[in-house]
Amino acid sequence: MTTGAEWMDGVARRSCTGPVDVSGDASASSAVGGAAGRWTVDGVVVPGERRGRRLGWPTANVDVDGGALPPDGIYAGLVTVTGLDGGPFPAAVSVGSNPTFAGTSRTVEAHLLDFDGDLYGRRVVVTALHRLRDTAAFGSVVELLAAVEDDVARTRALVR
Repeated sequence: MTTGAEWMDGVARRSCTGPVDVSGDASASSAVGGAAGRWTVDGVVVPGERRGRRLGWPTANVDVDGGALPPDGIYAGLVTVTGLDGGPFPAAVSVGSNPTFAGTSRTVEAHLLDFDGDLYGRRVVVTALHRLRDTAAFGSVVELLAAVEDDVARTRALVR
């Protein structure tokens, strides 16, 4: 698991804003990822490969403004969209390189549960509340989709 600032293309990327403690307990860990896997990043939604949309699970691809990415993994969390009422929205969030598709660039992608709309160009704040699992390279798209379905169901149960 990677923590702290990361080096990408020879450039130090700033750290995330740190873990979020929704209980108000200020004693929570301040390392990126924190003891409970909690973190917050913000950025602008940018076009991705649209693979999630084609597979039935559209994601908001977040450009984290040159900031360090949190540890790879799948998380249950919340997404707040600047200028959009109704949030924050529960979301299943993936951080990593999409190993099933031999990806090499690390990204933050959020599937907002029960959301239907265009987020391109909007600023979002992504807050992870629960780490669900490690990222994994699945043997098939069918296996990946089964895992995503489970991730979304777990997110729905954990984040209300």
